[in-house]
Amino acid sequence: MPSPSDWNAAVLRGITLVTSLRQRSGTIGTTAAALEADSIPVKWIVLMADDDNTGGIFWGASDVANTGSLAGGRLIAGRAVTIPIDDLNKVFIVGSAADQTYRYVAGRE
Repeated sequence: MPSPSDWNAAVLRGITLVTSLRQRSGTIGTTAAALEADSIPVKWIVLMADDDNTGGIFWGASDVANTGSLAGGRLIAGRAVTIPIDDLNKVFIVGSAADQTYRYVAGRE
């Protein structure tokens, strides 16, 4: 963990140090699910779709869908998105096909 003097120097330069990272991977099908069932406070998340996926991964709120007006942001194979959010259990994903692999890295200051 950075010392207080390192943190102060970083703040003076306009840099925020990340003091905690979380990373996970999994697969999602055509039923929406939260990235995490429990509350996990974060500041941001980078959500990635695996290079070998055959379909897309849609992300959004608890009512996210893979078609229609509730289709969220779409990640095609090999793409990523950074989402500023305060809790991992607020991000839901759903695949356009079975067994779509996702990964995420989340940070907390």
